[in-house]
Amino acid sequence: MENTSIRWFLGANSRRGFASLYRGFPPEGAYLHIIKGGPGTGKSSLMRRIAAAARSAGLGVEYILCSGDPDSLDAVYIPELGAAWADGTAPHALEPEVFGADGAYLDTSQCCSQARLRSGADELRRLTEGYRLWYSRAYELLAAAAAVSPSISGAYLSGEAAGYARKRAAGFISRELGGCREGAVARRYLGGLTCAGRYLLTDTLEALCPRLILLDNRLGAGFVFTEELAKAAEGRGLEAVLCPHWLEPGKTEAVIFPSLGLGFAVLEGGAAYPGRHRRLHLDRAGGEEQRALAGQLRADERAERALLERAGQSLAAAKAVHDGLEAAVKPSLDFAALDALAEREIRALGLAAHSKL
Repeated sequence: MENTSIRWFLGANSRRGFASLYRGFPPEGAYLHIIKGGPGTGKSSLMRRIAAAARSAGLGVEYILCSGDPDSLDAVYIPELGAAWADGTAPHALEPEVFGADGAYLDTSQCCSQARLRSGADELRRLTEGYRLWYSRAYELLAAAAAVSPSISGAYLSGEAAGYARKRAAGFISRELGGCREGAVARRYLGGLTCAGRYLLTDTLEALCPRLILLDNRLGAGFVFTEELAKAAEGRGLEAVLCPHWLEPGKTEAVIFPSLGLGFAVLEGGAAYPGRHRRLHLDRAGGEEQRALAGQLRADERAERALLERAGQSLAAAKAVHDGLEAAVKPSLDFAALDALAEREIRALGLAAHSKL
């Protein structure tokens, strides 16, 4: 990802609540700056400033989007400098392995007037409780959606269809992976359900996968296929990105082999995929048993879509309340102090000439 800009998620709104991959971020050996501070204290803005200076200097940046609001940043990583910055507050609280050796803290709350915040304490508490309640409701609906989902549950997946998916995966493993570069396996989310609805990082797929293969997954056969690929990548020690499924992180949404420019992703409704792709029609191996249950399958899919829509509405409501919380905090923020904090970080990287301030 050097000299490039790439976007991922490290968190997802799942059937079990917030699902996190932050534990493995950044790669071993990189230095993590953990940003502490409440909503509206400029954490995302600080990271954007640092990332912009790095990009202006011609460095690659990995952007980690917020699982609740993809317009906000939760982390950035500059591989060529071995440096990362991340929002270390809930729900993805972070601590360095060894303070000072592996990471340190930045506190954006120092840029706020504590007296002014305390004067609005009741309103801050009300808003905080409000957006947490909306998230709780969203997670209840997501759990129900996963339970009824044909692809997640595998309720309609026959042994015949699963066997066909494994056979097709074995063929690709045999033909394609021999030339794959050895390296580390990274884990990233490729998308999820956010306040903006179903979100897929189409640009990331386009950048890393000139050859993209989409897998039929109405019955869950696509998950069987990606499971085989994931096992091959880990077993052979290949450089790969494994993308857990946002609703059910125990399943794999996509497997990407960057050195081959090759990626496989399960196909699902509501997501916008790159126009350039090949499709594997795994569902055609469903057999007569699945065809006889077609009506029930469609009914379950309708129920899943309805529950996901309601979950998305709850996430949008949570975002609206959170926006109110940020607005309540912002009058206490000293923007000049926040700018100075960003400038100190940028100067420490040797990128002061590339700052846009």
